Amino acid sequence: MIEQPALESNQNQSIRLSRIFNAQKITLIGVIIAIFIFFAIFAPNFLTTRNLMFVILKISTIIIVATGATLLMITGNFDLSVGSVVAFTGIIYAYMAKHGIPIYMAVVLAIAWGMFFGYLNGLAVARLKITPVIATLATMYIARGFAFLIARWDGGANISAGLPRDFSSFGRTMIGPIPLLTIIMIVLVAIFIFIERKTVFGRFIFAMGSNPDAARVFRY
Repeated sequence: MIEQPALESNQNQSIRLSRIFNAQKITLIGVIIAIFIFFAIFAPNFLTTRNLMFVILKISTIIIVATGATLLMITGNFDLSVGSVVAFTGIIYAYMAKHGIPIYMAVVLAIAWGMFFGYLNGLAVARLKITPVIATLATMYIARGFAFLIARWDGGANISAGLPRDFSSFGRTMIGPIPLLTIIMIVLVAIFIFIERKTVFGRFIFAMGSNPDAARVFRY
């Protein structure tokens, strides 16, 4: 009988938080729809196929990065180094492509560098118990510094000069009317949705975000 009021209080709090979260989602969707309608009315070229495909292509990289960051945020953590790591991997990819490394090998190596920075973040937070904001802030400056150094060593602002033709071809590859990058984005989003909803790992991630202590007990 003593625990009943506390249980009801927790349930009421969960309901309130759920309502607030749903209200935020509705508001966000409403703002996006309003912006879409505004540009559809006042920008004649906004609804053209070419412009919409260009927008999708531009946001594909952001969504690809966000798929991984979403899992991290569900656990209640965050990563300040994402933007700098993306910049570094892009520059190191261009640098390798300019210096004779095959495009696809350069892609793999650039991804490996990104994974290395992710490993450093995980090591600092999980093993060394450094606060995520401090650990990822340090990684952000390290990645940004290396990006500037490599760009400076290889021509400064003109690092894009001298890239092989395959470099541009890879970025502009189309599968039918859809850019390859967009297809990669769709595949990755589908994979991460499957991980979140259909795997034990995904359920454990949600458990970590809800109650880290209970999730650790469940794990062991």
